[in-house]
Amino acid sequence: MANTPETVDSILKPFQLTLEDYKKIKQVIYNDLEKGLRKETNATGNLRMNPTHVRDIPDGTEKGKFLALDLGGSNFRILCFTLEPGQPVQKISKSYKLRKELLSGTGDELFGYIADSLIAFLEENGIAGERLPLGFTFSYPCEHTTLKKAILQYWTKDFNVSGVAGKDVSELLCQALKKRGNCNLDLLAIINDTTGVLVSCAYEHHDCKIGLIVGTGCNCCYMEKLENVELWNGDMDEPRQVMIDIEWGALGDDGTLDAWRTPIDFQTDSHTINSGHQKYEKMITGNYIGETVRLIMVKLAENNLLFGGKVTEQLNTEWAFETKHISEIESETNGNYDVCKKVMKQYGLEASVEDCKTVLKVCEVAMTRAAWLCATGISAVAAKVGEDQVTVGVDGSIYINHPKFHDHMTSAIKVLSDVKVKFVLSEDGSGRGGALVAAIASKLVA
Repeated sequence: MANTPETVDSILKPFQLTLEDYKKIKQVIYNDLEKGLRKETNATGNLRMNPTHVRDIPDGTEKGKFLALDLGGSNFRILCFTLEPGQPVQKISKSYKLRKELLSGTGDELFGYIADSLIAFLEENGIAGERLPLGFTFSYPCEHTTLKKAILQYWTKDFNVSGVAGKDVSELLCQALKKRGNCNLDLLAIINDTTGVLVSCAYEHHDCKIGLIVGTGCNCCYMEKLENVELWNGDMDEPRQVMIDIEWGALGDDGTLDAWRTPIDFQTDSHTINSGHQKYEKMITGNYIGETVRLIMVKLAENNLLFGGKVTEQLNTEWAFETKHISEIESETNGNYDVCKKVMKQYGLEASVEDCKTVLKVCEVAMTRAAWLCATGISAVAAKVGEDQVTVGVDGSIYINHPKFHDHMTSAIKVLSDVKVKFVLSEDGSGRGGALVAAIASKLVA
């Protein structure tokens, strides 16, 4: 019996999960959250559920000048914030590009470059002689033993820097600064970017209990009651709560999400430097979804369903299709598909109107699934928070730049969660959040 010919719909169907599918995934995620909080099951679970040692949110009385260092991708930022109660936050900042060799070099090289950049920033802005509190937003999985001591567990994204895993990241930065004769900075806090997002959002929205990043990577944190955190090694004083860095990109690494992963998801994963890890993240984020869309287009073309069956060398190149093109294609509203045609021309293809309609559908299906998967995770976390209403602070390039991601998440959360959830863009979470945590910490040590 001959195989049934593939169609556009048959190739896309595995990406179009049902409401029942998402409800089952929610339960898988909720179970993993519970498993990660317990001492006896944390080590064997997917989720690290790291206590951050951030116990509270800003109360509006924070005052002074605070530095923030934000490292979470191929760029890092240095920022200086001036806080005054009742006044707009003042900020100066600068972004720095990390050379590719630094991403796979040594820890000494990476932190040496960061220290050099930090010293230059202080000199450029005339604040080199001031003793300033510093909050370091370090967006990789860490075990926190105090607010300012964080042991890197493993690298994610494109980082594979030697000599850092298993070491205290704050100590590595301080050593690099001392080698260069700079000891004027007080490193008071090291946090994850999702923690920064939550804190920054809570500066204006005091019911914010969840932080979410959806960009090149994806992660979530939330405020948990201390009595539920068996890994907690600090005091039990008020406030009896702590922010938990879930590190939820690793959901499904034990195979529990494989029933909902498509053959193309497995293929995308096989093209990464950490194949078999961060499976949930790879179905959602900017680092990977462009590759997934490219692989779908190649499969369609190979089945003579797109571009007249033509697969150019450019389109056939791994990681060639940038995620930003998905947002560009889905943002076009004039019906002429000029943007889509221009994008595909970069890959040596003359796309017809019918081709563009198919490419648009591919982008929509991939991003709709990404948003629904993300909202599914939030619905599980909101259930853990245990309140009738909760605000989620969100940041990240996918959430900000994709024209429909917020709307897709809002639609999904309404049918997946019994909690009333509101998504709010968190202003410069990974930067301002780091400074705000340093501000909170500085009041405690004053």
